[in-house]
Amino acid sequence: MIRNRFQRIALGLLAGLGLLAGCADPAATPSPDATPSLDAALADGERLYRTHCMSCHGPDGTGGGELAPELAVPVPDLTTLAVRHGGTYPLERVLRVIDGRDAVQAHGSRPMPVWWNVFAEEDGRPVPEEEVQRKINELAEYLRSIQVEPPAPAGP
Repeated sequence: MIRNRFQRIALGLLAGLGLLAGCADPAATPSPDATPSLDAALADGERLYRTHCMSCHGPDGTGGGELAPELAVPVPDLTTLAVRHGGTYPLERVLRVIDGRDAVQAHGSRPMPVWWNVFAEEDGRPVPEEEVQRKINELAEYLRSIQVEPPAPAGP
């Protein structure tokens, strides 16, 4: 039983705050850890590149990886993706190649995604789909970061 006025006011304020907190949209106020910085995402993308792509595409992405000579088709230069697409980085195409929705001749034809399946399991345990997509996005953003400028047009 509430005995004095102060306790009733305090209880009323707490109840009001509880109602307001229940109405808040948690997605509208992300925690600082919920949105990693671009630098952190690029570092993670570079780590993924070095782990999964460098052996074929080389340390700088130009196609000179140690396994490149063993492949039946030439390994493309990943630093010129934007140049080869009119100066625009083809993000959607890159995402589709990484996750396996678009087949790449050098990767072989597979009915299942190429890197999606690799990223979907860690230490024998399934990885949440959002985490897999985050890794693919980070890798694609790293590839965007290593794009070279198109050559200057030749003068008269």
